[in-house]
Amino acid sequence: MSFGDPVWLTMTPILLLLFGGVLAYGFRQRDALLGRFAASRLLEQLTEQASVTRTWIKAGCILLAVLAIGIALARPQLGVEWSERKARGLDIVFILDSSKSMLATDLRPTRLDRAKLAIIDLVERLEGDRIGLIAFAGQAFLQTPPTLDYSAFHESLNAIDPNIMTSGGSDLGNAINEATEAFPSENNVKIVVLLTDGEDLSGNAATAAVTAREDGIQVFAIGIGTPEGEYLRIRNEQGIEEFVRDSSGQPVLSKLDEGTLQAIAQGTGGSYSRLSSDSLDQLYNSVIARLPREERESELQEIGIERFQWALASALVFLVFDILIRRRRSAAIHAILSLACVVFHPNALQAQMALPMEDKGLRKPMPRMTDARISYNAAYQALVEGDFTDAMQGYETTLAQTEDLALQGKALYNLAHATYQQGRKTYETGDPQTALNQVKKAEALFQSAQEIDTSDTSIHTDIEQSLTSS
Repeated sequence: MSFGDPVWLTMTPILLLLFGGVLAYGFRQRDALLGRFAASRLLEQLTEQASVTRTWIKAGCILLAVLAIGIALARPQLGVEWSERKARGLDIVFILDSSKSMLATDLRPTRLDRAKLAIIDLVERLEGDRIGLIAFAGQAFLQTPPTLDYSAFHESLNAIDPNIMTSGGSDLGNAINEATEAFPSENNVKIVVLLTDGEDLSGNAATAAVTAREDGIQVFAIGIGTPEGEYLRIRNEQGIEEFVRDSSGQPVLSKLDEGTLQAIAQGTGGSYSRLSSDSLDQLYNSVIARLPREERESELQEIGIERFQWALASALVFLVFDILIRRRRSAAIHAILSLACVVFHPNALQAQMALPMEDKGLRKPMPRMTDARISYNAAYQALVEGDFTDAMQGYETTLAQTEDLALQGKALYNLAHATYQQGRKTYETGDPQTALNQVKKAEALFQSAQEIDTSDTSIHTDIEQSLTSS
């Protein structure tokens, strides 16, 4: 399996760490935020239906979705298909000087690096032209025959390094002869773009240029370097730069030989220019773009079969699961379980209703108080689910239905909390005056609850909290 954009294989783990860090931070801040949202004595009751397991499952679904999306962006490819392609274009072979003189720094960072960038800039403007690459020093090597596979061309270009050349020096004639043999035999416009500092130790470049012209090849030379030149330096095994010296021990000064390059270009009907952004623009606009494109025979192009759809579909499934999984246990599930108890055990319903009615510290309810306790339980459920309006109405109904002081005290206490939280919600909507009135009402309800149960010290804490918020 290969990947069309492998950079995402590196980016995806970073994204996973970022998302995982955000989720972990959110979980750590959860208790602090809940502490600001509700009083401490109700915190456990308000969160008792929130499932920690489901929370982690939802987080896992999000991380798996991010992983799947990252893999999809990397464009996994498995298998190939062949596409027939007809094109009109030129045949262009780039000849790149890879001798050690190209390591000179009169062009930053080096002559070779600037030459590579120039080739990339020129190739980006081409479309439908076959391009090839030859690297030369003392010998010439065909790195990429003329092809429409620009990605393979870029890989070969990036791999060129003077340190891997087996023979030193510069043999321009050999490089031009190699380019002449690299062109396809079909009748098409053939161009050589030569990028070098012009040093030719063999001296047979002019003869090779004549042969190239006889084969209908034009050479366009780009001079890399400066006429003033630069002393050559290379790094030794210890990483220290030292001068390259000739046989007599003198530092080697490498200069741009424009005369040789002009002679080669003129001998083939081409042109010469020194490397600059303007020279590349001129070469493309005035020469390459105006040359006639010949229609070539159909070519089969190998195309990888994209398999990103599976990863994208997996990401969608994980996101759907994240939406469907609820952090809180569904009230519908509890209702189904209760109904099942009634069907299989007729006395179960009575037991289930009796248990909630034996609220903390309350006496076992008398039959005439059943309506009040039902209202109380319904209001409590609404408070747990965050429906403060229904909770307030339920507790007010409870107070109207019962004369039991203990139950009234608990209803007043919970009504105060529901009113206080409703005030916070009102404040967030941008109505501070109404929110202030609700907080003051909550304070009065807390005080009423304390008058009924003076032994409950936690009520005093809740009153202080409401006063601080107001």
